[in-house]
Amino acid sequence: MRSKFESIVQSASPQMIAVHEELSTQLNMWLADEGLIAWQSTQEKPVVCKALGSLTRQELVETSWRADALGVILWALGIFENLLPWDTRYTPQETIKPLNLFAPTGAFLGEVRLRPAAEIEAARELAELWHWRAQVKRPLKEELELQDVGEVAAKVRAAAGKAYANGDIPEPVGGDFPVYGKAYAELEPEEYSEVAAIAIERHHALNWLCGFSKDWDAVPIETPSL
Repeated sequence: MRSKFESIVQSASPQMIAVHEELSTQLNMWLADEGLIAWQSTQEKPVVCKALGSLTRQELVETSWRADALGVILWALGIFENLLPWDTRYTPQETIKPLNLFAPTGAFLGEVRLRPAAEIEAARELAELWHWRAQVKRPLKEELELQDVGEVAAKVRAAAGKAYANGDIPEPVGGDFPVYGKAYAELEPEEYSEVAAIAIERHHALNWLCGFSKDWDAVPIETPSL
């Protein structure tokens, strides 16, 4: 199913495409003037150089989802007071706005303050936990021996209970992580895809912030095994 973002781009008129191309040119000039091009990752550079109307479907999807990674980084820099719930996406609009594109970056850099390392690490561990829960959901829906299903469900109950006791998640639903007001195991496919993607993007950003890799494109996001 196409995202709203993708639908808008694919239905754009020639005039809109021309505007997108001009914005792309201005963006790259701004990045060059501010010395930011050198900080782009290998995978980011070719995408940023493209006009919006020429992005592939995959590039559109990946760019849209990067808003969640950016949201976490803005939280770590103190721009956002709190992280959004783990079943709520950051939108491109709300994450781009604080960057004040095309303005000198000095003002932005003067405003941000990196949160304490312990606070960022705690968020990283929570992102890893939500990512782990996303990976657990698949085995629970597959053909497994009954004792295996029971063992995995017990691990989920234990993890949810511990996270709730620590104040990391709302009260569990049916012994499971609460998402959209119901148990994680009861998510519909579209709901699961969204929540899993949120966890993956945030896990990626937080692992990068915690120094798991200096290369944004190569940040490891492994989770504990079942």
